Amino acid sequence: MLENRKERAEASPLPAMPASIGGSSAIEAAAAQLAAQHVKPRLLHGSNGITAGGVALRVSVQTALQCPPAAERLMRRVTTLLHESIPVTLSLTELGAEDAATPALEDFCAMLGGAVRAEGLAPDRIGLSMQSHLVPLQAYLLICTALLGQGARYVVLDSLQMRHHDNELVRTEADSNWSMLWHRRVGPPAVTPAYAASVTTRCPLLGDEAATCLLPETGLQAPAQSAWLPLELDLLHFSDGHGRLQWPSLQRALEVAIVAGDTILDHLYWPLPEQRSDAWQNRRLAVSLGGVGDLVVERGANPADLRCLRWVDAIVARVHALLWNCSRMQARKTEPLPALLAACPAVRWDCDIKRSDWDLRWRRAVANSAVRHRNLLVMSPYAVLPSQSRPFADFVDLLPVLHHADAFSFSQPRTDGFRSLREFAHFHRRAWAVMQRRNAASLVAAGV
Repeated sequence: MLENRKERAEASPLPAMPASIGGSSAIEAAAAQLAAQHVKPRLLHGSNGITAGGVALRVSVQTALQCPPAAERLMRRVTTLLHESIPVTLSLTELGAEDAATPALEDFCAMLGGAVRAEGLAPDRIGLSMQSHLVPLQAYLLICTALLGQGARYVVLDSLQMRHHDNELVRTEADSNWSMLWHRRVGPPAVTPAYAASVTTRCPLLGDEAATCLLPETGLQAPAQSAWLPLELDLLHFSDGHGRLQWPSLQRALEVAIVAGDTILDHLYWPLPEQRSDAWQNRRLAVSLGGVGDLVVERGANPADLRCLRWVDAIVARVHALLWNCSRMQARKTEPLPALLAACPAVRWDCDIKRSDWDLRWRRAVANSAVRHRNLLVMSPYAVLPSQSRPFADFVDLLPVLHHADAFSFSQPRTDGFRSLREFAHFHRRAWAVMQRRNAASLVAAGV
């Protein structure tokens, strides 16, 4: 059975483009099923069909500046996407040495803005992300705003900002960055911090992936050119009004999210060949869980109380487990994730006996661990904060629930409840620490 499934997975063509009329009908029907369960699919209506998430590209600035053919290909790709009404975020890398980085950023933005305007398009539809240490953040904001308008601007933080440093120069630079992020936390344009290093999976047969880019629509930090279907679910829709969840209704919503989301994935239009390949192999659903802080407020619980954290952690853990159980059931009904079938290590053995033995063990492992999706649960650090305008300080103690997430999103940051720069930085440092511990724990692989 698994051998036949593997053959079908390897032979299956990539999804057709553009999306068909029948495909649009299937998407609309599945979206209606989701809406009936208080699950909101984030769909985009491009000129060539219904898509999701937008496109995240990783760009070497020096290559674009020094290689005209590479620059032409990049400009053509970006303008084509914008013509199709598909949002784009560029993750800028390799800006050059310290003295050359700022001029390189300016030259690149001028080239990009000129190419986009020459096509009659608005450059402020392009989002940008950049690691915090490549150029001074003030220069990053001023250059990008002057040449590309007021699109989304992300700053990817790392240990330079998140840890205490004895070196005075490093500490001064980190303090300067936090001050800039604090004062530019509201726009236009706002500068948004992001700091997830990877996306994980609960399937023990698949590895973690580097999260080097940010999706335009959700601020989801993910691999470049990956394809995701974002689905939003707010816990308050499943509460009795007193902070008690109605689990039968919530479980039903999670089941529909997996089944209907799986249907939508089969019919979405993906503008890039890399996205079409990723969508077919990895079938990524981004079930974004919100309303954690609001549920605590509704219950009247103290977010700084350890009992409250344990209660919320049990909720998120149960949601995570239910999602993955649904994915396993969907794999049994259809077929396992193609990336899982293609990952068998036996193909790398020259010895027939060893290859046959590994193939048998792998098929047994797949039979026990097969899933239909590579990633499922997405959380934002802001999910633990209440939507009401109130101080956030105590809700920081709920951040440990983030360790259940497979991926993280950073769009629509909350800024109104931080009373000082110190509280603002403390919140993000605590969230980063949780993500780091999760990454460390995920390095322990299950035996096959």
